[in-house]
Order: sequence, then structure tokens, then C-alpha cells
Amino acid sequence: MRTKHVVLAVLFLMTGSLIGELQAQENIKAVMNKCITMDNVDVNRIRSKDRTIITVTFKNNDALMNEISEACRKDEPQAEHISESKKNGKMVPNFYRFDKGSFSIKVNEEDNSVSATFVEEKGDSFYAPKRTQRTVK
Repeated sequence: MRTKHVVLAVLFLMTGSLIGELQAQENIKAVMNKCITMDNVDVNRIRSKDRTIITVTFKNNDALMNEISEACRKDEPQAEHISESKKNGKMVPNFYRFDKGSFSIKVNEEDNSVSATFVEEKGDSFYAPKRTQRTVK
């Protein structure tokens, strides 16, 4: 009976970890996918077998900037690293790093343009070494 409880507890922890990993950047990803369908947003998407990079650029769209900021706040608990700065009295996201990707945003105040880049890594962790290291004897 005790072994059954231990096995169930381990299974529960592993499942929770996997689900948290899958939901790590879902709000940012949803906003970026929405940007792809918008007419007044320029999009550049690069896809490979192990990575997708989406860059969106837009001007004079405070509503979209607020939506991106809100998505970042929602995904903040799953981020491993966060960089923000204060612009015009409010905090603006600069960079978010997740286990399997990252998100960065640059605001150009001169022409009120915004460029946001979302990187999603498929497979192993985004920051895991890609090849094995050889030891020299």
C-alpha cells in the first residue's frame, strides 16, 4: 500500500512538471500568433526542425503593446530570467527566458515602433548543450 502511494506521488510530480513546461509561454505565443493574422503588423517567421523564430514589427499600436505586456505578466511565473525597464511611468518587458525558448522586445521611442521576437525550441531544453563534450586525456 505504501509503495502504491509513493509511485502515485512520483507520477503526479512528473505530470505536473511536464504540464508546467508545456504552458510556460502559452500567453506570449498566443499573442504572437494573433499578430501573424493582423494586417498592420509586419511578420518574419523562420522555422526549422528544432526551432521556430517569429519576429513582429508594428507602429503606433498601444493596444497591441498592452496586450503583449499583459501576456508577459501572465507567463512571468514560468520564466527563468526576466528583464524589464520603466518607460513613461510603466514597466515594459525587454527579455523573458523560458526552459524551451525566449521572448524579447525592443521599443523605438523616436518613431513609436515595436519589434518583438519569440523563439520556441522544440525537443530538449533551449539552453542545453547541443553536442557532447569530449574529454582530452
